Parts: sequence; structure tokens; C-alpha cells
Amino acid sequence: IIEIIAELAGEEPLQRRNPGGDTPLDVAKRRGRTQAAEAIENCLASCRPSAKLATADILQQTRELGNLRESASEDIDSSFGALMEHPALDSAAHALLDKAKRGNWKDVEIMLRSDPSLLQREPSYRWSTAHQAARC
Repeated sequence: IIEIIAELAGEEPLQRRNPGGDTPLDVAKRRGRTQAAEAIENCLASCRPSAKLATADILQQTRELGNLRESASEDIDSSFGALMEHPALDSAAHALLDKAKRGNWKDVEIMLRSDPSLLQREPSYRWSTAHQAARC
């Protein structure tokens, strides 16, 4: 699943930190998951340029969104924040993480291939798909 994540979204999800501050590589090494650690290291060394570009575009859009939010009035900002945190908007991302947590990798792969943007919509307060793959 590590290779699929890298193929679809580049290196960013593999470098993301969980709520405890660990990257997927940190998790894999600490748990003695040498195959997962090697897969992560290999993917980080050879991520596809197009995937890196897509990640860079998403990060730029996120920065622009942050700037927009800072310049908006407090009312607009709070309304937008409430909308972005609405559970229905992230239900697919939560479903993806639930499947990853259970180790249901075939369903995870199907979900990611049908909607790669799920990797960018993972809630920050949960372990990412890459972290779950490194853990198992």
C-alpha cells in the first residue's frame, strides 16, 4: 500500500507526521517493520515527479486558502471552518482510515485508486493511511 500511496500522491503522505509527531517511517522502524520501512525509504528516494508536482500544487492551494482565511472577516472565517469540519465532507476519508486501521488493504487500494484525493483529505488528528500501513 506504501507504493500505491507514493504513486498516487508523491512523498508528502509518507512524510506527514501523526498526532504524536512520528512519520510513517518512524512508526515502521520503531515497530520493527523492516519491509514497510524499506518500502517507505525506496518510495521517498524515487517518487514520481508528477506526483510531487500534484502535491506541490495542493500545498500551494492550501497556502492560498490559508491566506484567504486570514484576510476574511471573523464571521466568514468561522463559517468556512465549520463547513470544512462538517463530518459529511470527510466521511469517505474517515472510511478510508477505518479500513486502513483494520488492515483491509484491498478495500484501501480500491478507494485510493477511485479517489486519490482521499490522501489529501485525511483528518489531521488521526493516523494517516501511510502510518497505518507502516504500523501493520
